[in-house]
Amino acid sequence: MPDTPAEGTIHSGSRVVGVGIEHLRAFLVVAEELSFTQAATRLYIGASRLSRRIRELESSVGAPLFARTTRKVALTDAGVTLLPRARDIVDRFDALGWVVREHRLRNGSIEVGFGPGVHAADRRAVAEAARRASPTCRLVPHSGANDELAADLRAGRIELALLHSPELDGFATWPVREEEFGVAFAASSPLASLERVPLRSLRGMRYVTLGERPTRTVETTIIPALRAAGVKEHLSLNLKFWSDVPAYLTTGECFAVVPIGRANPLRRALEDPDVVLRPLDGLGVRFPTVAAWLAEREAPDTVLAQIVHELRTVFPKRS
Repeated sequence: MPDTPAEGTIHSGSRVVGVGIEHLRAFLVVAEELSFTQAATRLYIGASRLSRRIRELESSVGAPLFARTTRKVALTDAGVTLLPRARDIVDRFDALGWVVREHRLRNGSIEVGFGPGVHAADRRAVAEAARRASPTCRLVPHSGANDELAADLRAGRIELALLHSPELDGFATWPVREEEFGVAFAASSPLASLERVPLRSLRGMRYVTLGERPTRTVETTIIPALRAAGVKEHLSLNLKFWSDVPAYLTTGECFAVVPIGRANPLRRALEDPDVVLRPLDGLGVRFPTVAAWLAEREAPDTVLAQIVHELRTVFPKRS
């Protein structure tokens, strides 16, 4: 008797493919971005792998979920119908990690993410808030990019994060600090004689970022402002640490936009005898740090709610 495929599987050619939560997660991210390229970046997978997941899901439901052209991606009627069901299934799946989370919180550990550029004083304040909320609580730190930590929050792998983005859909947030942006460039540049650098004076230079995908704050505010000022070239450096950037800045062809709070670790990483940092005029945006968490996990009797209460006391909201 021939084998019968198990429920929840489909055939792809002669290969049986399991359709799981990652297929639905991929569908939701593409539906949000309406771009396979941007969705693949958010999911940290290759574009071909993402396309394969969507094709497998479409084969499973028996209908195309996206209408694709060379210019845009749009949901089909089947995609619109599937969207709320898929979101509900993924939300329920992600909630599984929280079934035992509160027990773990009450018994000694909280997982907290810290994005790049978080001040040491702010890390200490979070640790103290956790300790006051639960004296036996041990803070377990995680570091990563904003998008990575946001994904960890959604999946329940961490309870709280300090991030650098004012746009965090689906999260509750509380402001921790805001800092002025400045510009770092070669000390040999004629701009070094200025006390403050006008944005327009950077025209003709190249803007440096780490990695191909900048943070959402950079992508949605800083880069458009630079382009409007005539900065057309963007140099993406395949580097992991800001401390490696001064070697590129000293060529005199590049600059980096960084927060210039005196104790900010990103600023300190760029301190070099051949690099100067100056306040930047005309950018129209500041560098935010916010505490973020899932609001639905903040039930009044939870340790997370107690920690959030402590954070609101430590970082009073500015008017």
